[in-house]
Amino acid sequence: MPENQATVDGPLRRWRRPLPLLVAAGLGLSPLWTGLFPAWGASHAADQSGAPPVVISQPTIGRFGLNGVLTDYAYVPGEGASLFVPWLRWAREAGASASRFVVEWPMVQPRPDPTLVFLDPVWDRAEAYRRAGLEPVAVLIGTPPWAGPAPNAPPRGLGAPVFRPDGQVNPANPWAAFVFRAVSRLQPVIRYWQIWNEPNRPEFWAGSAEDYYLLLKTAYLAAKAANPAAVVVMGGLEGFRQAGFLDQVLTLATTDLQPVPGGAPFDVLAWHTYSRARDLYTGTQVYRQRLRRYGLERPIWVTETNVPAWDDPLVRGPAPRPYQWSATQAEQAAFIVQALAYAVAADSEHVSVFRANDMGQHEAWGLWRADGSARPALLAYRVATRYLGGVRRARLLTGPGYEAVLADAGDRRVWVLWATDRSSVVVVVPAWPQARARLVTRTGEATPLRAEGGVYRLVLAGATADQGTVPGDILIGGEPVLIVETLDAGLRPE
Repeated sequence: MPENQATVDGPLRRWRRPLPLLVAAGLGLSPLWTGLFPAWGASHAADQSGAPPVVISQPTIGRFGLNGVLTDYAYVPGEGASLFVPWLRWAREAGASASRFVVEWPMVQPRPDPTLVFLDPVWDRAEAYRRAGLEPVAVLIGTPPWAGPAPNAPPRGLGAPVFRPDGQVNPANPWAAFVFRAVSRLQPVIRYWQIWNEPNRPEFWAGSAEDYYLLLKTAYLAAKAANPAAVVVMGGLEGFRQAGFLDQVLTLATTDLQPVPGGAPFDVLAWHTYSRARDLYTGTQVYRQRLRRYGLERPIWVTETNVPAWDDPLVRGPAPRPYQWSATQAEQAAFIVQALAYAVAADSEHVSVFRANDMGQHEAWGLWRADGSARPALLAYRVATRYLGGVRRARLLTGPGYEAVLADAGDRRVWVLWATDRSSVVVVVPAWPQARARLVTRTGEATPLRAEGGVYRLVLAGATADQGTVPGDILIGGEPVLIVETLDAGLRPE
């Protein structure tokens, strides 16, 4: 018998009520609560809390993406001779609308001669993405040996002016010259440019925050000169709990005596998070608040997220064992649904799962293995992208032993629910009047769902993913389920 039971918040027409404020004020069960939660007593209703609903931004790039669809141009044996198919087709069919890939400066410009920048392979890859319906997001990274002492070192000449007095890009600033040439040449096929990767990690960036600010500002000015429509994305920051690096960058941006238009040299703030699903919500909120502290408003992207699967013998060997921050393949699939739901509730404009496949990897990250076979995470990604696409408003709700994201897509309403601890929990969800409902699992299996007394009653299975910092540290909620309610044509939401 389930150990917990809880009631989920009311229908969309009640979203504007400040219900969490009543709980925070310790007012307990009021007539308002009684009216909203007639099925359960005060102890369950008073535990209910949640974030206010947010109006979801409509991104210029698709909401969901994948990293590394064409990592090394490899193809799956038996699927034809194309270097690009079937990975591209599979990614698009899974619901991805963008793919992030790396453009290494040392590879495309091995010598200092600015006329010897080999961008044709980058063009081919980006054009292949676009033909498949995937927006390419290019990560510019790496310092060539002729421009600096190490790949993660600040390039020489970074402090030199970006442009000469005649308005031409300054060859004494090799980074500026490279970015300008790359964005100019690839303008027809690439609009989104991310500047480095995880610059708050010494493995990727050995310079200071001030050095990175110069790198970012230089790239921003050069890219915008080459293509005013280019979108410059800050290098994805690792995690969100150590904010000192970003604070230094934002301080430099907002005190710069020669600021760029808009006050900061990036159009999008990006960050990365792994293994703990709820961090996608918490971290996005933290970064949004930090931007606002400096008077800035920017879209926020999560350009890497996932949890590695420890129990795949094809990757981990014949006797795989769990390790810290890992999960089973089933738990990895649950992570995908929950992470994307959290991201939507936090209004992350774009979230990109790491990765599409296992090519070149020593851990089981991919929706597909290197041989093209699918993991359970693939079906989960399909479910999340299908039912969370086109969302207009979303809200995160937290109750005793469960969390839920309620998403409004006009004539469709989607609940995504999961238990948050080891115990199973019964939830009572209010039905949308006049709507047809289906219960959808993370595998995509859908069955009709009928309300009884105006509510749905569900049992959510307890969580099992506990490979966190200490024994029992739950990283991922239990098996997620979706309630998908659809109004017939001509009916209006109440």
